[in-house]
Amino acid sequence: MTTTAPRFAARLAQVAGAQNDGATPASTPTSPMIPSRTPRRHRTVRRIALAVVWLTMALSAVVFSEPAPVDALLLGLVIFLPIVGLMRFPVQLSIPLCGWLLVAAFGFLSALHATDAALAARHTAITLYLSLAAIAISGFVLVDPSRHGRLVASGLVASAALSATAGIIGVLDLVPGSNELFTLYGRARGAFKDPNVLGAFLSATVVMAAHLCFISRGLVRACYALAVALILIGLLLSFSRSAWLTAFAAAALYAYLVVLVEPTNRRRLWFLSLIVMGALTAIVLLVGALQISGVGSLLSERATFSQSHDAGPEGRFGGQLKALQLIFEYPLGIGALEFRPRYHHEEPHNVFLSMFLNAGWPGGLIFTALLLGTAVYAFRSVTRPSPWQDLFIVFYAGYIATLIGGLVVDSDHWRHLFIFMGLVWGFSLAPRRQALLPAGLPHSVRGPSA
Repeated sequence: MTTTAPRFAARLAQVAGAQNDGATPASTPTSPMIPSRTPRRHRTVRRIALAVVWLTMALSAVVFSEPAPVDALLLGLVIFLPIVGLMRFPVQLSIPLCGWLLVAAFGFLSALHATDAALAARHTAITLYLSLAAIAISGFVLVDPSRHGRLVASGLVASAALSATAGIIGVLDLVPGSNELFTLYGRARGAFKDPNVLGAFLSATVVMAAHLCFISRGLVRACYALAVALILIGLLLSFSRSAWLTAFAAAALYAYLVVLVEPTNRRRLWFLSLIVMGALTAIVLLVGALQISGVGSLLSERATFSQSHDAGPEGRFGGQLKALQLIFEYPLGIGALEFRPRYHHEEPHNVFLSMFLNAGWPGGLIFTALLLGTAVYAFRSVTRPSPWQDLFIVFYAGYIATLIGGLVVDSDHWRHLFIFMGLVWGFSLAPRRQALLPAGLPHSVRGPSA
């Protein structure tokens, strides 16, 4: 009794002190008698926000036109993630933010020289909004890199698998009208406007799907294995030469980084055996796809690096030469979306040339510095041990694949370019807690322990 009384009196004093400070027992977390409901409400809001983030990633491949459904969700994330406490903004993020604001400012200035200034300004405004979405995604990752990174990865894989499935259905014409809706010139485009964009998205996510398959178990692993198969078939049926090359580049970079961070040769050999199994699976799927009527002939046609629409003054490379000449003639740019109607029958098919035309020399140089600077800075960070190093490697490989794709396609409005950029920023700035995890990947990927 002598021991219980002082404890009971102390609890009463604690409750009384909270009430005297103006708080009610129902809203006071320290109250021992009445449970607090505010944290539970807050957790519910956060769960809803996390579900919205996953849905945003899952719909990132539905871009038939602009604005796309994902645009409304991305804009919502920019506004609401800070409100619900699911975004951090370290001072280092001000560097890319200021860079993108300058790119937009020079883009609006260049729009004054366009024949349709409103259209050029609208194009620049979309670029600005996408850059703000990248900042929001990086701040989201910084809150909890491991959990939030895996949430984003699963959403992107779901998006890639669904879009690849749509492309496959379109090529096979399994549903009436699907061929017209999900293909273009016999090539799978899924829910994108162009087969090349579908191919670029799939090439950046196929490594991610394979990685999640490696580290998962049971039914989840089977689901990711199915996703890998669908993405590989969709990538093949997009008949995008640049996507095939970038997929190989992403896989090679992923393998190199994983072998680099693994601490023992035994684990490196185990991982390389997984790579070989994946390559054999891809070959089997390729052989199966070649049995589809019309696929073989189109594949042999697309598998050459020099085609009629590439060469000559009116071809792709001729258009890039025209763009380069215009860049030197107009230091302040010609305005967004001006090159195709006034100077060439198609866009430059190079995101760096396009940005110099859209925002002049200053905007083009800042844009190039942002993209290449992100790649260089992140490479230094991705090789340092951290609890989330495996996810960082996957996202970095996807970012580099998308960056390479921008050399032959105008990628300045690709949603996944900005998503991957935000992810890379977030993981690069995340604090290292080396004591929590030894070097290398999770045990399920490592295979036999050394």
